[in-house]
Amino acid sequence: MEQVDVVVVGARLAGCAVAAPLARAGRRVVVLDRMRFPSDQLSTHVLLPAGTSELAKLGALPRILALKPSQVR
Repeated sequence: MEQVDVVVVGARLAGCAVAAPLARAGRRVVVLDRMRFPSDQLSTHVLLPAGTSELAKLGALPRILALKPSQVR
């Protein structure tokens, strides 16, 4: 049986934003999601300025921007 410190249910934006810093802090984290990846499920997530700054803190923003996502100005 595997033992972990944290179980995050849902691997979309919020779940990953919780799991990544916990794992970097040395916690044993498992993320569960019922969808298979890659997924063609539409998402209604909107990335607001505060979310952009959080992605920058996590070091993920350059990689996301490199994918050339649609942006609202």
